[in-house]
Amino acid sequence: MIHTKLMALLFIILMPMSRDRVVQVPLEKILDSPNIIVLKVKKQNPFSDKKKKKIFNLSKPVPDFTYYIDHYQVEEVIYNGNGELVKIEEGQKIAVRSANFKRNLDRHKKYYLENIRKSIYVYVYKNKFDINAVDRAIVFITYSKKKGMFEYNVKGAYDNIDKKEKVLQLLKAKGKTLLKTKKTH
Repeated sequence: MIHTKLMALLFIILMPMSRDRVVQVPLEKILDSPNIIVLKVKKQNPFSDKKKKKIFNLSKPVPDFTYYIDHYQVEEVIYNGNGELVKIEEGQKIAVRSANFKRNLDRHKKYYLENIRKSIYVYVYKNKFDINAVDRAIVFITYSKKKGMFEYNVKGAYDNIDKKEKVLQLLKAKGKTLLKTKKTH
């Protein structure tokens, strides 16, 4: 009996934080989001900043929560489903944080404060595009008025600028009102 309890305790202690389930999301589904913002952007220098958020707790120490902020300059607003909430203009510099920031922060706290290990679904844009290999991209983001922050719609929510026409066609097919867009790539 003691041996069984000891084995169960060891399993819980040594068990990884979770076993996340990755769900591939096609472009069509990303564009279904009512608040989606689609921008053609140029990466800034530095492009990505590693940030740490302190977690204050009196009962036990909690490691900082690490996340990333990517920096862009807007070259074109392709679609703004959040037009009432945020105005975006060409030339504007924006910072975009990792997808699911709040959920990941809450998960981090639960893990370190309550020893809760919870598997989650991680939604990832289904593409073969490496943002680090290019200077310009199309990004799929949302905006949080409460936090005043842009956030990727899902993990890896960016694509090659050559996909602009396909994005426009899909948005039209979904009945979304398009802005005047440039014909350049």
